[in-house]
Order: sequence, then C-alpha cells, then structure tokens
Amino acid sequence: MTEIEVPAPEPDWQPAAQLPHHAGKNPAYQYSVWEHHAPLFQMIGVLALSVQPVAQRLRLHVERS
Repeated sequence: MTEIEVPAPEPDWQPAAQLPHHAGKNPAYQYSVWEHHAPLFQMIGVLALSVQPVAQRLRLHVERS
C-alpha cells in the first residue's frame, strides 16, 4: 500500500468546528456526529485511509463513538 503524504493546514485556516462555519478560509466545516444525524438519520461518508493526517490538514476534530 502506498502512503500518501497530506500537507499541513494553511496558516490562515480556522479550525473546522469553529463557529461561524465558512467565516474563514478553511474549505471544510464540521458538526458533531449527533448534530449531523439527529435530524435525518442518514449515513455519512467514510474514508478508507488514515483519517488523522486528513483531519489535521482540514483542522477537524476526530470523534469516535
């Protein structure tokens, strides 16, 4: 398996979970798992790669439940 190196976040990106969403330059925004599922109870996408480097790039907080 080939390892893909993910670059660090851009210095002017705010954390993805910080309100108000899309107020800064980070292309990602994040709600908690419950906030996402509660109204619709839909499946969310999953990644078949190491999540931590991508989460660091997008300044996401990884939740496990």
